[in-house]
Amino acid sequence: MLPIIKRNDSNRAANWINEFFNEGWPMFRTFNEPAVNILEDNDHYHIDIAAPGRSKEDFQIHLKDSRTMYVTLQQKEERSCKDKDECKVLQREFVLNRFEETIALPDDVDTERISAKMENGVLHVTLPKMDEQQRLKSAKMIAID
Repeated sequence: MLPIIKRNDSNRAANWINEFFNEGWPMFRTFNEPAVNILEDNDHYHIDIAAPGRSKEDFQIHLKDSRTMYVTLQQKEERSCKDKDECKVLQREFVLNRFEETIALPDDVDTERISAKMENGVLHVTLPKMDEQQRLKSAKMIAID
């Protein structure tokens, strides 16, 4: 089986240095990213993304091609002051402006039946597996000239 998730964690220190010069101090951003769990059973892959306080409207899930899925979380600016013009943020410790996870899908995922639901601050994405007959049927044959 192919790995579902692609991350470049091979050299975390070098990544942090590069991110610092491109995006600002990365350590604070990295620790605020949602946790991702990936599970597999006989019929499905399951991806769970912890996002407490977020709603399904904050997420977008799309397939770029038949084998790459993107899960994006975009934070909307929210303040709890009644008069927003007079409101100043005095302390903010849980900030997440944008999060995107790129997921390389294995060949046996049935992309037509992928589903997702948001429940108790966790986004659950279910990736059904195709059986052997479905995989053979979905294979595209290339004519040789």
